[in-house]
Amino acid sequence: MAKTGGIKHIKHKTCKVCGIRKPIEEFYKSLKWYQSYCKDCQSAFTKLWRRENKDHIKEYKQKQWARMPKEKKWNRHLIQRYGITVEQYMEILDKQGGLCKICGEPSKRLKLSVDHCHNSKKIRGLLCERCNTLLGRVKDNPVILENAAKYLRNNKGK
Repeated sequence: MAKTGGIKHIKHKTCKVCGIRKPIEEFYKSLKWYQSYCKDCQSAFTKLWRRENKDHIKEYKQKQWARMPKEKKWNRHLIQRYGITVEQYMEILDKQGGLCKICGEPSKRLKLSVDHCHNSKKIRGLLCERCNTLLGRVKDNPVILENAAKYLRNNKGK
């Protein structure tokens, strides 16, 4: 067997846990060797460990989160929830002139909320808390908003 980059070129290996001889692709590779557990056994072990160590994992994640700078937390939130970075958020904010896309007023809070379609996940714009809450309360239904506008126009001054 020839050695290249520290890993021997082998085609099969026997898992130390299940004892089954499997193709080498069924084992995770590190820099210098293949793991002794097959991917299936490693996955089962990881699931079991996570199930038995939920408190430890939660505590670890809380410590990591507490150490993370505020800007990084916000960036992670934007990426995970909306698929955009802080830079992309700032571009949208700049295009809107720093104002709510519906009422045209600046946010009373520090940041405008990211408004997005809950079905397509597409970002529609940045809204102040009041306008964002309004859309949420009417379940993004334009008919309800049109009816509300008609109601207000018909009852002006009453």
